[in-house]
Amino acid sequence: MIRRHENGHNAGRDPLDHDKRRSSRITLGEFALGTSLGLVMGIPLAAGIYTAAPTIKLDAQIHKLDAQPAANPELDEKVNDTLTAVLDKSFNATCEDTTQPTSGSPGAYGYVRLYKVPFTQEFIPSDRIHLNNSVCRDIAKIAVNSQFIYHNEAIALTIATHERMHKDEDILDEAEAQCKAEQLTAGQLLAKGYDKENIRGIADSIRPFHEQLPAKYHSPKCKVGGEFDITATSDEPASNIWLTHVG
Repeated sequence: MIRRHENGHNAGRDPLDHDKRRSSRITLGEFALGTSLGLVMGIPLAAGIYTAAPTIKLDAQIHKLDAQPAANPELDEKVNDTLTAVLDKSFNATCEDTTQPTSGSPGAYGYVRLYKVPFTQEFIPSDRIHLNNSVCRDIAKIAVNSQFIYHNEAIALTIATHERMHKDEDILDEAEAQCKAEQLTAGQLLAKGYDKENIRGIADSIRPFHEQLPAKYHSPKCKVGGEFDITATSDEPASNIWLTHVG
């Protein structure tokens, strides 16, 4: 999700509809994975709570502006090592308490800060993924060399992969990012040798998780054979084993 300020004030409009607005300053925004599933993830957060980040001046080190010291570097290291081992991708994730109003996106499972380049329609993501502490703890519990993964751990992986879609793949659409994250997560788990029946059963948790997300995370294109089904075209292992729902 992107939230922007225009000249220091909330624009009050669809944050993705940026074609007609320009600013002389870079605007900082967030992609935030919704928080309506406290029972699924064990995170007691309210649904749909997002905040806008402040407007900042252009900086030559724009990708490094999100490099503040980590609150829990040991947990960050464990999470990044686990994500890399399980998903075969390099991650730069940091863990934080997004229940606090001082968070970059209060109430989110995860988010990526996004910077708008002045006088263009281009957005540049920072080089860091932010994850809620509860999501991080679930990732840290994953047994890397096992054939079994718990449902909440698999969901946590989809959250991290969702944010990677924003950060590395320049996917702004939340529904597309979520749909592809589910396929890439399932594909990597199967490629790593996790039990297929275990992975298939996780659909029982992925389905309510996805269905209770805000509307922008849903699309009829997210189904087996739909436009967001990447199993036939992805360069990474991908599986539509969890695409048993429509959007």
